[in-house]
Amino acid sequence: MEQNSLIEGVSKLRSGSLLEIVTSILIAIAVASILSVIAIGTAGVFVMLVIFLIAILTDILGILRIRKGFSILNTAGLGTGIGSIGALLILLGPLLEFIGIILLIPAALSGNLAGALASFTGLNMGGEVIGFIGLILLIIGFYRVGRYFDNGTVKIGSILLILGIIGFIILYLGLGSVLDSLKSGTFPGSTMGATVIPSQASVYQQGSGTIKGGVAYITLYATAPVGISYASIQGTNYYATQFSISPQQLMQGINQVVINFGNISLTPGVRYTIRIGLSNGTAVDATVVAQ
Repeated sequence: MEQNSLIEGVSKLRSGSLLEIVTSILIAIAVASILSVIAIGTAGVFVMLVIFLIAILTDILGILRIRKGFSILNTAGLGTGIGSIGALLILLGPLLEFIGIILLIPAALSGNLAGALASFTGLNMGGEVIGFIGLILLIIGFYRVGRYFDNGTVKIGSILLILGIIGFIILYLGLGSVLDSLKSGTFPGSTMGATVIPSQASVYQQGSGTIKGGVAYITLYATAPVGISYASIQGTNYYATQFSISPQQLMQGINQVVINFGNISLTPGVRYTIRIGLSNGTAVDATVVAQ
């Protein structure tokens, strides 16, 4: 898997969050316009409906981008598939509202404003119920992104999604920080610009490992239990998240480690160095031969 996958995934999450911020602003304007419906009459209803339509469209576009971002990151091994499911459920709500508004236009033209607004309210509530379940899953997905990149702002933003626009604003800022780190190469697993703390000699490689079909097999000896945070192939953009490494926790003694880098291209017979990041902030280099 390549660095570009993470950049693309996070970028889509961030742009989707921005669209959700715009959606919240438009909805606020539409709700405020309801107060003037009585004074303005039918024209006011149509203005409100147009604003709602635009808000629903931006909402759908935002959720689609967020779903795509989660899907890309899930493929990269971040375990964000639950966020994709949540986005799909949330998408059903606005779609229901969109269909409802289209059906309500004839009612508005006939002058039955009270009935039109009552029907729209019912459809809107149904969409909200469906969306709430998806929201919980969406929160979990964003939290996993924040956990992987160790970004507290993203974690807080994911929890505050329950408050709507506030959560998306914080997520937009946090994801921007993550994106900057990805582009500069200072994220977990990066081989560009990363500061590697010299190994404290708590983990050693035994023998030489192999890598075939994107899967590396390495034997490591640990003097004490320690977790594995990431693995990256030096001189390339190939890396693996902790979710693609087994086991994720080294026990004291000999450990057979399997690292899945996904679909990568290496030269058979060439030796490569895999840098393995440990949970104690150190890293150990392991040699593997491509087959």
